[in-house]
Amino acid sequence: MTEDIVQRAFHSVNERGGGDVNCILSHHSLQRAYVNLLNPDRRFQPAVFNAGFAKLTHEGGDEGQIPFWIDRMAPYNELYFLDLRHLAVYAQKDFGWQALDGNTLLRVTNQDLWEARLAFYGNLGTDQANCTAKITNLQADGLIY
Repeated sequence: MTEDIVQRAFHSVNERGGGDVNCILSHHSLQRAYVNLLNPDRRFQPAVFNAGFAKLTHEGGDEGQIPFWIDRMAPYNELYFLDLRHLAVYAQKDFGWQALDGNTLLRVTNQDLWEARLAFYGNLGTDQANCTAKITNLQADGLIY
């Protein structure tokens, strides 16, 4: 990972879709790789040694400081650049209790229990896919498998 690759993703989103990245998303390992990339530029005052960070941000576009979010379920070695204004939840049917056989409550076999199933028919989608970018095949040391 290099700063140039990250900056190219910002430019790609702006040139292709006219959007501005306002969220970066990845697995923990890539956030750690990004922090390690920036560590040589860090300046320390002699008597103050702060460790870690409160919030990791990137200054790479017109949005100012862009948050770098981590998701433990995100794929390894992939970095996502999103314009959240173009993401939405598209629902065919709102949340509701399933009643496949006409009954909301179902008896659990051989137990004194009842169960019900909550269902949602929808997905997360975008109205302008070229306002997002993904960088793949990034290498990060110390992956947690």
